Amino acid sequence: MFNGSFSDTWQANEKTGRPRKGVFEDLVDERRQRGDLGWVLRTRRSVPSPAFCAAGTSAASAAIKSSKSPADINRDVLSSDRLTYGLREISLETGRPMPELMSEAGAILDEMSHCLSMFAIRSFGYAVAKVMKRIYRGVFVNTEGITQLRKACSEYPVVLMPMHRSYADFLLLSLVCYDYDLPLPAIASAMDFMGMQLIGSILRNCGAFFIRRSFATDRVYWLTFVEYVKTHVRDGLHPVEFFIEGTRSRTGKSLYPKTGMLGAILESWFMCEVPDVYLVPVSISYDRTLEQKLYAYELLGVPKPKESTSGLLKARALLDEDFGSVHFYFDQPISLRKFATEYGGVDRSVHSLAPKVKAQLTDAETRMLKAMAHHVVSRHCLNAVVSPFCLLAALLLADGRACRPVPLTELAADLEWLRLRLADVGSLASLDWPAQLSTEAVIAEQCRLHSDLVTLLTKDQAVALVTAPDSDLEARAAQRLQLSSYRNHIMCHVIELALYDAATLKSSDGGLGAAAVFDTLRHLLHREFPTISDAEEMPDMADALPRLRNFARACLRPSLAGCSQVCSVLLEQPELAAQSSERHIAMAAQKRAFANLVSNPSLWDDWESVSLDLLVNAVHGLHRLRILTKSRGAAATGDGGSSCDFERLRRLHLILDPLTRTQPDGVHEVPSTRSRL
Repeated sequence: MFNGSFSDTWQANEKTGRPRKGVFEDLVDERRQRGDLGWVLRTRRSVPSPAFCAAGTSAASAAIKSSKSPADINRDVLSSDRLTYGLREISLETGRPMPELMSEAGAILDEMSHCLSMFAIRSFGYAVAKVMKRIYRGVFVNTEGITQLRKACSEYPVVLMPMHRSYADFLLLSLVCYDYDLPLPAIASAMDFMGMQLIGSILRNCGAFFIRRSFATDRVYWLTFVEYVKTHVRDGLHPVEFFIEGTRSRTGKSLYPKTGMLGAILESWFMCEVPDVYLVPVSISYDRTLEQKLYAYELLGVPKPKESTSGLLKARALLDEDFGSVHFYFDQPISLRKFATEYGGVDRSVHSLAPKVKAQLTDAETRMLKAMAHHVVSRHCLNAVVSPFCLLAALLLADGRACRPVPLTELAADLEWLRLRLADVGSLASLDWPAQLSTEAVIAEQCRLHSDLVTLLTKDQAVALVTAPDSDLEARAAQRLQLSSYRNHIMCHVIELALYDAATLKSSDGGLGAAAVFDTLRHLLHREFPTISDAEEMPDMADALPRLRNFARACLRPSLAGCSQVCSVLLEQPELAAQSSERHIAMAAQKRAFANLVSNPSLWDDWESVSLDLLVNAVHGLHRLRILTKSRGAAATGDGGSSCDFERLRRLHLILDPLTRTQPDGVHEVPSTRSRL
């Protein structure tokens, strides 16, 4: 992890000549200086491949393995013992003939598999490089991470696990791999892209393989998918790239990890098919996200536009906008073998007692799989670069100042205080702070970059939010959700302090003890903040500065308010629990929150309570606390139908109510001396 903030004091990399900023170097500057045609046509030299690939019976077998085409990979999948055995079992259970099942598996592979082609990558890379230079000021990469990744690629199979914030993630990551002469990844992509005319074919030829979003009940698809992924891992020629969060985060927070793809990858090691696997978390940070406005409306329940080539062409107006910079942080590769040793309790030898075609993950391996998934998400957060606007958004939302223009001097003092305090307690690992600018100048620059959300009133020397008309409730909510998405970038750094402060505040009224409140809130918010520690004991943060604790709790308040909305709607409409799915309960809570805003528009701090993601996560939290319990039939089908412990629900509502009614005091008071902090 990069420890300490960095400034944008520029140097030249002695080896590449590229501009450096701290531990990062800029890829875009060289493209602007030298052009793109020679870059895409150049010979890629010294591309590493895993040493274990060459450990065969002869040099010839290694050469054959290193020259596998996508068609060869598909043939290996269809001829694998695991797939054949699984299909034979399905045939015996269902009576379907084997040729029919094999034909279905082949059709699935034709639909799924990539057709990676260097010609396509060079052609598409040329276009992506042109767009990248136009919309981004810089694309920064930590060079030490690239060095570690190159070494890992020369030893064992590598799995790239980037965080997912934008459609641009996998395009830019492939561009980075191409630029640094790294093996080009096979990228797990959603089926949405496959239907895009021309673009779907281009992405497939650039290494994308397309998987359905849900296929747990389709055994033929599941068997084919797992074997396809494992074949890539065993061969080790192309790193497998997938998003552990499953989909793009619309809120700026990390999403609860999905373990299906990771389970298929880890199975290769659990079954001793490879000596080790390296997992590489990649943090991707955008100053501005391309889809931020679209995300806000999706959180309000507006259906996501279907991916299409025509839609992409309509979005070309974005080429005239400034989206700031992008930072890629490649973390130190995680050795699966070493992680399992430190985790303990995993015994791979048990799989030698049965044929591999019958092997399944043990309970210990499943627990380790979940631990690994959460560990990767935590690494994403710790290494993500934070822009000054994230702190600025947090301050504007913290204590009601979003309703009025804030004097520039007041906001600058608060921003400087917050930057120093978070650095003092080690809560912020990497802050992209322009060292040569004054704090006021930093704010002015951020207002220019995010002019759709905030504006600098030069006459009054104050910062104000750009707001929609009072009559357009949906637009006002969307603007507030966009601003909160930047605040959410720092939530993983302050969440435990916020929970501690909320727990100690609630326990002071003579009710539950602080530890009990902390544990309740931790379970309630486990999906909203998946980086919360699973430690049984409440951390001791009594020494944290009161003002910093107030700030952290103010950042947490919208999440608690969303949970309170869900509790309220279930208490007011008890039939919802028995008749509705998680999403329907969340939509009812959203309707209630909108009604509150219509009746009292001054409730500025309740705007985030209309976020569907937040409300769905709150319902999941009630399930985690066993306040809501799915019936067996509903759990199997995914439909509604939960029993509710209304007495415990009322007690939870009593815990949340005082934590959501008022904002913490003193968030924006600027002490005159450091000693008063």
